[in-house]
Amino acid sequence: MNKIRSAIQFIFGENENYSLEQRLFISALIIGILLGFAGTLTNFILITENEAIIIPSILSFVLVIFFYLVRFKGLFKILVLPIIIFSYLGLAVIWYFNGGMDGSNEFIFIVAFILGLLIVEQNQKIYLFIFYVILKTALYLLQLYRPELIIGFPSVKARWLDIFFTSIYVSFIIYLIINFLHKNYTKERLTVEDSKKELQELNLELNESNNTKDLFFSIISHDLKSPFNSIIGLSDLLVRNVNTYDREKFQLLAKNINKSANETYLLLENLLKWSRLQRGIIIPDYGKYNLSKMISELGILYRESAKTKEIIINENVSEDIFVYCDEEIVKTVLRNLIANSIKFTEPKGFIYVSANENNGLVEIQITDTGVGIANEKIPELFSIDKNNSTKGTANEKGTGLGLHLCKALIEKHGGEMWVESDIGKGSSFYFTVKKFIDGEKANAIIFKN
Repeated sequence: MNKIRSAIQFIFGENENYSLEQRLFISALIIGILLGFAGTLTNFILITENEAIIIPSILSFVLVIFFYLVRFKGLFKILVLPIIIFSYLGLAVIWYFNGGMDGSNEFIFIVAFILGLLIVEQNQKIYLFIFYVILKTALYLLQLYRPELIIGFPSVKARWLDIFFTSIYVSFIIYLIINFLHKNYTKERLTVEDSKKELQELNLELNESNNTKDLFFSIISHDLKSPFNSIIGLSDLLVRNVNTYDREKFQLLAKNINKSANETYLLLENLLKWSRLQRGIIIPDYGKYNLSKMISELGILYRESAKTKEIIINENVSEDIFVYCDEEIVKTVLRNLIANSIKFTEPKGFIYVSANENNGLVEIQITDTGVGIANEKIPELFSIDKNNSTKGTANEKGTGLGLHLCKALIEKHGGEMWVESDIGKGSSFYFTVKKFIDGEKANAIIFKN
């Protein structure tokens, strides 16, 4: 079977090396060669004039030479039109020796004309049409005014056999042409669809890249500038009124400065990690960590902002749970999710941090009693190309970067992240990390400088 396939590829050539027109032309030459020899055999069997036997043979040999020049010498563009015109002239000679309009020549002429139109370039089709009409008109006029020049059939039976065999040949040729065009059309269509799909994916990547760039500059120009303005403004008040403000006023300003500084720190950290994630230089560095201890260590970062809104944070994580993770990645995700819950929880609300072991994974859950998220907004929540930044219950500002960063980091970490929410009841964010199992080996370094 492989030898047959190799022989076919040798004769017709590799598809990727030839255009559709070139493949059709090569196929038409092969069909013309076979038909020429078949016509020679048919005329020999019918015992017609010697010329009707010799001429198809000569035409077939000439087509073999043309086939060699086109297939192996690459002379398609140069020879395509001359070969088609030569074929029409050859058919005209056969028409003269094979009964003219009374024979089977009309079938072959029509098929040859259709093949010619399919093969030649667009700007050559009109010239081919004009040549074909002039040639056929000349042949018809020849038979009309000089019928004695046309060599007819020796008997009715011979004419019947000629038309019968030729109709079978032509039907077979039409079948091959239609089958060839259908297969190649299907292949070209699939290729176009694949290319279109690749182009759409590239466009999506480009749009995401542009959105990422726009968001980055938006954060730099506005979101990062605002907290610094707040810190500078509050600290300036302290400096100018150091001798006039009482202790309570100083404490209030100090708390606001601390809050702005923590928010700015979280934003800067997110920007740095997001930038590294975009450049593909974050590699998880796995190790054994106590999850309860890890969450407790984060308390100093969000305790003051929670206290300001009188939000109670309950940590319900067993001290026996050890995770196999990258500490910096998990801490970044926890910081963002807890800060997000504080932002969207009303004063005197509750936030619950818990964890459960399940099939070699640890599922971490951050649940709040906040404002909740509409169901239609949830699919867009982690998308960077959607403007998901909204103000919190105390008009806290955000960038829309945190949740996108969290999901990207967790997926880079080999885990999953999802959310469940009800408007007016609150939200629950979940993500998974590996449970530590004795014998686990850590990977290499997480952050490259």
